[in-house]
Amino acid sequence: MATVSNKKRTPGSEMASKRFDAAIDDAIEERPDRYPNRSAFVGADIPNLGQSLARYALEGRPVVLVYPDGAERIIEPPSAVDAA
Repeated sequence: MATVSNKKRTPGSEMASKRFDAAIDDAIEERPDRYPNRSAFVGADIPNLGQSLARYALEGRPVVLVYPDGAERIIEPPSAVDAA
């Protein structure tokens, strides 16, 4: 299941929360997945962004990086081949 990462609410984390809610609605309505399975939704303006991205990369989870203006980037985790 996807998660929303942020303890402090920033404009980007508010947008990430809205994207997470939309992903839940998609799943309930059985619409095609908009985001990769197990995605973490992260505000691009959080203070500990680098640590959050590193943690999710180690966990092998994709990240939906959401900016305060609503733009988003999906960051796929490195594959086992890339990591070697």
